[in-house]
Amino acid sequence: MTILSAAISTKSGKPIISRQYMQLTRSRVEGLLNTFPKLIPLGSQHTTVEIENIRFVYQPLDELYLVLITNKGSNILQDIESLSLFSRITIDIIKQHTQESVINNAFDLLVAWDEIIAFGYRDNNNIHQIKSLLEMESHEEKIQDIIAKNKEMEAKEELKRRARALEMQRREAAKVGAQTGLSAGKYSSSSELNISPSFDAPSPSSASAAPTPPSTQTSSGFKGSGMKLGKKKTTIDQF
Repeated sequence: MTILSAAISTKSGKPIISRQYMQLTRSRVEGLLNTFPKLIPLGSQHTTVEIENIRFVYQPLDELYLVLITNKGSNILQDIESLSLFSRITIDIIKQHTQESVINNAFDLLVAWDEIIAFGYRDNNNIHQIKSLLEMESHEEKIQDIIAKNKEMEAKEELKRRARALEMQRREAAKVGAQTGLSAGKYSSSSELNISPSFDAPSPSSASAAPTPPSTQTSSGFKGSGMKLGKKKTTIDQF
């Protein structure tokens, strides 16, 4: 048997999730799923419908369809058996048959489906083996989880260390700023006291040493050569 694709769609044929196991384009898968609901006869109890060289094997899930797309050359009994296994593992994972539940569990569904089909062909895993494979944790995964947690813890510690360093820098800056402001306040106060204007009264010695204004009288030491009246005797008196 060859399974081309597995999907969950709405009753109108809108795909919710789909897994391709052979070379199919997205538009091809969407076209097939859109066509599929129109092929189902009203009140039909069958679980298969066909078109051209394509066979749809499906199971209703309330308002959803679980669909396997195969070719007509595949064994229909094996297709139905594969559909039963798909249905059991799908219902076990999604719990509720809703579109939201399918979307929320899409990754787990695709991983589980890959344990059923490989390269279009059915594996020999049963439901119990598939559940064991899904629940099994490898040693490498545990190591990777431990490494990831250690890196996360180291990153948190580094952030805390940087936060403490920044806080210390802020405190130091605030302390230096406060000291600088206090020193500037003291300097400005002393400057205001020293720059007050002052006037020194002149001393008595400096007052007495002040020059006297020049006298307007003629100095006694000046001797003129002018005529002196009354002292000159004429020639007539001599005779």
